[in-house]
Amino acid sequence: MLYKANDNTPEISIIDEIPLTYDGSLTISYTDNGSNLLSELTIDQFNLLTGYQFTAKSITKLENRLFAANIQESTWDVEYDARAYRSNGNGIVRIENANNINTLEFTHNDYDMSTISKEHDCINPYNILKPSEFTIDN
Repeated sequence: MLYKANDNTPEISIIDEIPLTYDGSLTISYTDNGSNLLSELTIDQFNLLTGYQFTAKSITKLENRLFAANIQESTWDVEYDARAYRSNGNGIVRIENANNINTLEFTHNDYDMSTISKEHDCINPYNILKPSEFTIDN
């Protein structure tokens, strides 16, 4: 990657492709005499090779290595469902919506919980304490 000026788009060249083998340690020594050039890449082609895209506020080099700082990633999107389900003493799981429509009731052994819609409120009535369940110790 060659920047001819700080504000220019870099020239990205592939100078060689060499096989790497790992036998407990990996040391690579390569001498580029400037005569090899397999191909050149556009900035978009290079970004597709990285696996994710990011924007850096600062880029600097140290000991022939490029460092990016203050990175903002634009492609990190995790699919994560933090809802938890609990059953009553009989092993029955009951989840409700806020409008009491689309109530689901099942045992945790015979239901694939990953099929529950992402839009479902998943209110567990077993977690709601009723006034009759409060005990006051004097």
